Amino acid sequence: MRIGIRSAVSGLVLASIIVSAVGVHLLWWRTAQQISQTLADTINDQIVSAVGDELQSITTETKSAFTAVRTLLVENVIDARDANKREFVFLSQLQAQPTISWVAFGFPDRSFFAAHKLGNTAIEMLDIAGGEPKLRIDQYELDGMDVAFKDRRLEPTNYSVTDQEWYREASKSDDERWFTLTTHPGGERPAVALAGAIDVNQKRAGVLAIIIELTRVSNFLSQLTVGKSAGAFILDRDGAAIAAPDAEAASVGQANFEWVVEAISDMAIRKAREHIPGRNNCSWGKFVHAAVNMRRLEDLA
Repeated sequence: MRIGIRSAVSGLVLASIIVSAVGVHLLWWRTAQQISQTLADTINDQIVSAVGDELQSITTETKSAFTAVRTLLVENVIDARDANKREFVFLSQLQAQPTISWVAFGFPDRSFFAAHKLGNTAIEMLDIAGGEPKLRIDQYELDGMDVAFKDRRLEPTNYSVTDQEWYREASKSDDERWFTLTTHPGGERPAVALAGAIDVNQKRAGVLAIIIELTRVSNFLSQLTVGKSAGAFILDRDGAAIAAPDAEAASVGQANFEWVVEAISDMAIRKAREHIPGRNNCSWGKFVHAAVNMRRLEDLA
């Protein structure tokens, strides 16, 4: 079978067009992949930098507050048992350092005193005398730098400061340390604390702790813009989520909110571990593959 010159030329032109189109498409696809990966890396670096700066600010304020209160106690400028002066110093630190949540002090006889920030509008003073099963709470309202007493109430409590890990471990050491905790006199909330023993006249007077509730970190993460639906998470060295973007917990209920945060955190950890450096790790969801191939979702590996 002989092929005419016209047919041969037409075939050659068509082949050239196809090869050119494939080449251009592959070049475009590779360039787009590199650009998307570079963009993702740039955004990730910016987020990591922003979160790092915020955490550095929090740790700096925490250490500053700890050093200031510790110096006043160790140098006997104020007596830890002097309720009025102690209250004034703890309150002033909460006002001066906006990122800290608690300034707390535990005594060997199980007495406990703390100043606790309630958002940006109120502060409460909590006092447990000698391990008694009663918690005294004085609440104050903030108006700029002014503080106004609001009310006092007594509540039953089984909180014992000497049973808390931050107290037990810090009381055995001469150096301050960081701790994670969830138990507070008023309930359960994830937090971190810088705690250290206080010696006055060569005698151990108790343990001072500066505590940061992780809801403050979560609020910061929720303000970061990461695309339309992504979020930033903070994980510890073991891959467990320390803080996640704080969705409006009240709107979904506390139990559902905790489930959502846990599920999203688990997914973020899994995706981070599956990441392969040097390649585009973005992919469509399984539901898209199932729809395109007209297969059931559960049939996909």
